[in-house]
Order: sequence, then C-alpha cells, then structure tokens
Amino acid sequence: MKLIPFLALLAISASPLAAEPNDQAKPEAASAKPIAFTTPESFYFVKNTCPDLSPKLVGIVMPTRAEFDDVFHPAPVMGPNAPKPIAENAFDGHLAIALIQAPSNENRKITINSVRLDGTTLIIDFTNALVARDIGFDMNAYALALIERCEFTTMRFIEAGKDQPVGFHRMGASGQ
Repeated sequence: MKLIPFLALLAISASPLAAEPNDQAKPEAASAKPIAFTTPESFYFVKNTCPDLSPKLVGIVMPTRAEFDDVFHPAPVMGPNAPKPIAENAFDGHLAIALIQAPSNENRKITINSVRLDGTTLIIDFTNALVARDIGFDMNAYALALIERCEFTTMRFIEAGKDQPVGFHRMGASGQ
C-alpha cells in the first residue's frame, strides 16, 4: 500500500497546478484597454545619474517633466531637420515611460509596440532587437513613449508574447 501515496504524489506533481511557470505571457482580460501613446522623435542621452539599471532592462515611469529631466538629457543635434525636444507642456495629461537597456557595447533597437491597461496593471508590449555587437563603446539603448495618464499599480513587460523580467522604477513621489 506504500505505492498508492507515491502514485498520488506523482499525479499531483504532474498536474498543471504544480507545474513550473512557463515563459508564456499570462492571458490578459478581454477588458484590457488600449492606452494612447506617442514616441517622441527627440534624441536624448540617458544620464549617468539614472536609477539603478542592474537588470539588463529597466522600465521607468516619469510622471513629470522634472522627473524626466532626472533621467534624460537632450543630445545635441544640429541642422534644419534636427528633432525638437519634448515640449514643456507634454506632461499635461501624459506621463513618460522608458525602457532602458543597461550600458553595454551592443547597439540595440528597443521599440514600444503597444500599451494596454488591464485593471491596475499597465502592459507594455515591446521588441528589443540586436543591431550590432562590439561597437567599441558602451551605450544605453532605450525606447521612450508619452502615454495618456492612467491609474496603475503594477507593470508587465511582454516581448514576442512572453513576459520578460524587466526591472521597474517610478520616479519621484508624485505617483500618477
């Protein structure tokens, strides 16, 4: 009769409830609402005083212009077609979300594809493509989006249909 408890334990460990979590994204509710966003055509440097970028990729929420300026500095670009800096009033009704790669000698193109709100979870769908390796210096690749203000307490980052382990920082004490 010692075989029955062993078989019961084997059946429990093989059940979906006891399975290891896979790398597929958790399904979101059908009520997940798309959030309008724009990707500014401005060039910025990530400041050396940026919050800890110890995970390979970090999501940063910046509700105010001052908090944005704590993370980014305009890159000098000259000529008649130079991108314009983000307008001072851009944070009226919007907040900035950035995905920033930790410094590396890889040139990467990070793109924010969609932003959705599922209850109190903001979902960022993105791509992070390798452009070149060993570029001769370290850089921070990033993607930047201005999204319409919304209430959220957590964030999920999804790439190629899979949840990604992205660090998260909310700048300042202003919250939303």
